[in-house]
Amino acid sequence: MKPFRKVLLVGAGGAVIILAVLAIGFATTDIPAAASSLKANEQKALKAGLYLTTEAYLKTLDVPASQNGAPLIQSAISAYDARAKGIKFEDLISKAINEPEITAAYRDLEPAWRQIEEASTKPYMIYKRNRKPLSAAIFPDFSRFKMLVRLARLRATIASEQNDPETAKVAWMRGAKMSQMVDDEPVLTSMLVRIACEALVEDSIRKAIIRHGNEPRWRAAAWEVLTVLDQPLDFRASLTVEHRFASDGFDMLKNNDALFSMDNWNTSPEGKAVIAFSKLPKAREANQSRIHECYVEFVTRVGTDKWDAQKMIAAGAWMDKYVDSRTGISYCLAKIVMPAFSQAGKAVAKTYAQRNTLMQAIKLLENPAAKDLPLKGRYTLDSDGKPLRLVWNNQNRVIYSIGPNFKDDGGIIERPKSGATQDYDYGIALPK
Repeated sequence: MKPFRKVLLVGAGGAVIILAVLAIGFATTDIPAAASSLKANEQKALKAGLYLTTEAYLKTLDVPASQNGAPLIQSAISAYDARAKGIKFEDLISKAINEPEITAAYRDLEPAWRQIEEASTKPYMIYKRNRKPLSAAIFPDFSRFKMLVRLARLRATIASEQNDPETAKVAWMRGAKMSQMVDDEPVLTSMLVRIACEALVEDSIRKAIIRHGNEPRWRAAAWEVLTVLDQPLDFRASLTVEHRFASDGFDMLKNNDALFSMDNWNTSPEGKAVIAFSKLPKAREANQSRIHECYVEFVTRVGTDKWDAQKMIAAGAWMDKYVDSRTGISYCLAKIVMPAFSQAGKAVAKTYAQRNTLMQAIKLLENPAAKDLPLKGRYTLDSDGKPLRLVWNNQNRVIYSIGPNFKDDGGIIERPKSGATQDYDYGIALPK
């Protein structure tokens, strides 16, 4: 999720208009009205659970050391770095894996896996790092989280080939718990990394169920891990940090922050226009008021149900349309610092639907005579808010959700081996 659109959406003449204001005066713009609404919008933001200052947000990260699992995770990652440096566990092109190296590294990291287990019992996962400005802390390197999860997944793959569900379950569980701890704070970017980590574990489970789904031991092992993974993504909470980041955008611009300097953006006509805007009287107050105005409405539209992905999608689409449609100069910077959220809501909906598909498949294997989806409620939902699909296809019973093109392709779940087509679905063909 990119934090900046880096596109000025006030029209082709935006730069000219804003620069002209410097000469004409700002009284004829919407800046005075926006600035005068700041106090009222601040109160609305507080009521909506947003933070007015970065300091207020950072206070929420001051947790007791005894309740913080981050140092244990950092130690486990350091152990992985030392043990796995330079080792190539798999060839992503040929799909071949280095079984001896995987088995040995997984075994040698047993103390690190125990640290991860202990960390998962802690209520907080707050890493010590410089968070001022907040922009410096919003993109932590989560690649090593994925590396550890990938190692656990590969060990489970080997266990599947050896028909060893007990070992597979332990490896899956370690990957699942690591995935859940990606979010050291509710930042949207890290939520999407959590989705990527969880997908590694769930893909391994899916392949094992296709191979061993008729065996109760494998179904039980998979189900136990899926119940750990089956936790909601707190989209609403993530917005509190995104709001804070957007609110800091004005000062970042004036301080020539690196994120506003990349690609020489601040020397472009659009960048110069926004810099001109920042120098107008009351521009900061006007910008803050517009940021609060937009996010208050956004978090209200998202609602409080963490499982309602359709509200997230609708809220993201509303945000994109609302900000893009504003023509007042007071919205100038807001249009740049507001992330495009519509795709994030779809990512959350997709991960819910794919997990629902897998959990329903396991229950269908336990009751082959079932004519309908065995799990009810939210477990029946596809990423479009409609029921999951259950069809017969080539003598196989296929349960699926719509794929990356967000269209129903009739249960075609084999991803094309060539080309860039997205005409396929996410699902599982139940073994006979």
